[in-house]
Amino acid sequence: MRKHRIINGRASRLQDCADTVVSRYRAQGYEAQQTRFTDGSADGILVQIKNAGDDGAGWFKALSGLQTCACLKLTTCGEDLSVEAMAGKWIDKIAVQVVSWVVLWPLTITSIVGMYRQGKLVENVFIDALSCLSGMD
Repeated sequence: MRKHRIINGRASRLQDCADTVVSRYRAQGYEAQQTRFTDGSADGILVQIKNAGDDGAGWFKALSGLQTCACLKLTTCGEDLSVEAMAGKWIDKIAVQVVSWVVLWPLTITSIVGMYRQGKLVENVFIDALSCLSGMD
């Protein structure tokens, strides 16, 4: 799952957008971090968001396929800003499905729920990034 859009004239808001998205998801209890990068002449920030595992159930979320992760890649393109949201760690969902079909069939349900949640997280991160950019002067 991948969503992409270029926002005209918003390259100067790169850091503001990343900070807004990170703080918004941290406030909701997610783990969020950002990393700057340079790709040729373009500057960018990669924001990673995942549901927190500090409640002692992180291993269960990973095993059952309920752990979700999304990446937001913000890249300058001259004066424009490229916004790309994508899923992370889809492979754990597939692995849980295979194991659950054979051994632990109840994990099929949690894996499907995890896939749905991951899709929603990617969608929400993308929408949040676009909405914070549209509200900036």
